[in-house]
Amino acid sequence: MMWTLYGTTWTPDDGVSPPPPPGLPPGNPSSGKAWKSGDRYDDTPPPPQAPYPAGSWHDGNYAITHANQASFSILVDSHQKKHISSWPSTYAGAPGTKFPKGWTNQDVINYAQLLVPHFIQLGTGPASNTILNNVSINVAYQPGGKIRVASVIVNTASWNAARRYWEFHFYPG
Repeated sequence: MMWTLYGTTWTPDDGVSPPPPPGLPPGNPSSGKAWKSGDRYDDTPPPPQAPYPAGSWHDGNYAITHANQASFSILVDSHQKKHISSWPSTYAGAPGTKFPKGWTNQDVINYAQLLVPHFIQLGTGPASNTILNNVSINVAYQPGGKIRVASVIVNTASWNAARRYWEFHFYPG
């Protein structure tokens, strides 16, 4: 909410909240000087921030680009190594269904980004932790000159509410 300093009294724009504004810094952050009559202060908390910048790697997880990337992250997780052995991860479990021979990590990343608009839940930031298992998505992708994949299964898409990110891995369906 916005507040205005009139003389020595803070007045809230809503006309109801008792002064002074909560969390008021000792001086005006925009001028670096003491507060003066007529100054305005916004005590609205900043919007939630994404923990990982799009296009970056983090311990075998890759943050993909998406429409809401300023407020939360979507990661292709380290278990993607089950489905493309070149994925840079320390995952040491059993292999799973593989992407076609010749596919690269970038091909998988491009496919993941193509899938996001078709997996509606990934466009949201739920209030609590969420896990979605084995979601089939019928979106085809064929990297230049390589074998086409017609659909995928997204495995264990999970939302971490405290850290504000989705993570998942996927394989040809």
